Order: sequence, then C-alpha cells, then structure tokens
Amino acid sequence: MKASLLKSLILVGLTGFGAIGAQAQPAPKIAVVDLEKLFTNYWQTSIESNKINAERAQAQTSADAIIKDRADLITKAQTLFNETNNNPAITPDAKAKAEAQLKAWSADINAKAGDLQTFSQNTSQVLQNEFNTYKNLAISTITEAATKLAKSKGANLLIDKSNSTTYQTSAFLYIAPDYSDLTDEVLKELNRDHPVTPLTPPATGAAAPKTGSGSKPPSVTFPAPSTK
Repeated sequence: MKASLLKSLILVGLTGFGAIGAQAQPAPKIAVVDLEKLFTNYWQTSIESNKINAERAQAQTSADAIIKDRADLITKAQTLFNETNNNPAITPDAKAKAEAQLKAWSADINAKAGDLQTFSQNTSQVLQNEFNTYKNLAISTITEAATKLAKSKGANLLIDKSNSTTYQTSAFLYIAPDYSDLTDEVLKELNRDHPVTPLTPPATGAAAPKTGSGSKPPSVTFPAPSTK
C-alpha cells in the first residue's frame, strides 16, 4: 500500500500535476533496466554463488561427520545394552560398569545432537551474512553503472522493471535532482482539514526494524540425526 502511494505521488510529479510542479521539472526521459536479470547474470554473482556453494558443501561434510559419530555411539550403546540384559551370568560389578558406560554414551549422544543443531544454525547465519554483504555491494555497483549509462543517454529517470522486492530497492533507481519535490505540498493538502501535532520519532534502537523480503540466502539444512 505504501509503495503504491509513493509511486502514485512520484507519478503526480512526472505528469506535472499542479502549476508549480509543471514549471519546475523537465520533461521526463525514462530508461528502464531489469535489476533481477542484471544481478543474476553479473559475472561476480556467479563467483560468489560458487564460493558459497563450496562452503555449504564443506559444512555438509562436517555435519555428516557429526551425524556418523552419533550413529556409531547409538550402535555401540544398543549393543552393550543388549549384551548386558541378555546375559544372565553377568556380575553386579560388570552390570554397574555397563550402566555407567551407557549413561556416559547417552550424554554424548545428546551432546552430538546439540552440536549438530548449533553447527547448522551457525553455518546458516554465516552464509546468510556473506550473501547479504555481497548482495548489497553488487546492487550498489549495478545501480551505479546503470545510472551512469542512463545519464549518458540523456535519461533523467531510471526505473527497475523487474517489479521485484528481492533487492529492497525503490523501483526508481535514479531520479534527476531537478525534479520538483511535492512532498511538503502534498502533506499540507493531506493535513488541511485535520492539523495534528507531529509525532515524536522513536529513539534510535527503540524497536527492532522489521525484516524486509530480501532475497533468500543460501540455506543449510542438515539431516536430522537418528533417534534409534
């Protein structure tokens, strides 16, 4: 809703709605790009994707090792349990030692499950941070290059036609500074019949910002360890 309103207000400026706006701004010359296509086919994106995929594969190998260690412990514990309970001649001392060993292995099995979960979460976070860092840098580089080319062709508006919210950018990648800004006039019109005291903006850090619908980072999903 807010995005639609913002685009509507900008388009009001483009069509010269109102005498002041029409006199102050130049005739629009629009260029468009497909930001999603640019990002996907940018050579650096391929390199970064391969790098992250390699890190994910290495992380999977490490996760598999944890899973195998846990599975081996489960097998050993099950074998000792069966031997202990199926041996009528077992001595009390041997049985006590077996029970102590089973208790220790049970703790190790549970610890391995926790290790796997922690490792998976940490790896996912690391890869997400790497991807987001690259994405922000790439989009900045792409936008700068596209804006430079649009200006060279005489365009005073550059619009992303992909209609994607993946990259958390405005559909208007570049707007020439000589376009008149109607914000104050529109706000005056909106508040004409209902003047209110402006709200005090919240202090920095008062509330956690909402997460946008950014592009999905490379996910890491490791197989759940066996509970048998």
